[in-house]
Amino acid sequence: MEADLRAALAEGTEEALAGFLKRWPGSPHESRVREAIERLRAEASAPEPAPPGPGPAGSGQESADLLRAVRVAEPPRVDGQAGDPAWAGAPEIRVPLEGSPGPGALSVRAVHDGARIYLLVRWADPTRDALYRPWVWDPAQGTYHQNDQADDGLAVTIFSTPGLDDTCMLQGRGMEADLWLWRAFWSDISGLAVDARLQVSRTRLPRSNPYPARDGSGQLWVRRESDRGALGWSFFIPVEFQGAVVPSYKPSRAAGSRGDVHARGRWEEGAWTVELSRALDTKHPDDVPLAPGEERTIAFGVYDRAEKARHAVSGPVRLRLGGGR
Repeated sequence: MEADLRAALAEGTEEALAGFLKRWPGSPHESRVREAIERLRAEASAPEPAPPGPGPAGSGQESADLLRAVRVAEPPRVDGQAGDPAWAGAPEIRVPLEGSPGPGALSVRAVHDGARIYLLVRWADPTRDALYRPWVWDPAQGTYHQNDQADDGLAVTIFSTPGLDDTCMLQGRGMEADLWLWRAFWSDISGLAVDARLQVSRTRLPRSNPYPARDGSGQLWVRRESDRGALGWSFFIPVEFQGAVVPSYKPSRAAGSRGDVHARGRWEEGAWTVELSRALDTKHPDDVPLAPGEERTIAFGVYDRAEKARHAVSGPVRLRLGGGR
């Protein structure tokens, strides 16, 4: 595989690069090769930059700081596709992002049916990265080594702290939030997002890490913990040859609060479409409840083949749920 990669890159033609992808499907080098193909095509045609895909017909974009979740009778399916009728009447907002790597902006819609909330988020990404630290066979050693590749991701943060005009966790004041983290790999094998709790305090918290406040006002203590329960995936170590590239995690049965957030993503024509859904009130103490008629501050983050601090982030967005129960 490594020799084929070097040969394809050295030849530098779309035919050679596409041949590598065909011979090594699911390779950890897939995104690198696809990026090379995209560069070749861009040089040949110089296309006009496109936004993250057109929205469903019938609704225009609204202010980037207010996301209205309209009530629908028939909720969408959480399958990473935007064709459900429920999305047609939902106002779309375009949310700017800062930081790198990132697409510069994403588009968001929201609906609820009185029991669950649904989010539709889309952004431009020239490559689909859906492998997370896979096992790669080393024929010389006759064993597997874990590759360091990361997948694409989307973070949705829902704050319980009122009155936030700055959602950076190091902005200087204490805050609490519910964190949903969709990752292309995890979602594909489980249909779930990571569900976690974020706490920032001016006083020391158990199991927290210290960081200096951005405004120079002193030290902050930050704690991020996954919700209680069992994950929807488990670590996997191959003990014998099972192919050139093998996933490092296998599906498992989620339980408790860790199974609350349903999520699916679909990459097509240079853009991700991700749908997420959760009960408005899970009755779990580690989740932020939502209710029709109320408003919460939320924020977004996008990961492009990256994790942890390497992501683009939005400013605060007001999420307002319309209609009664």
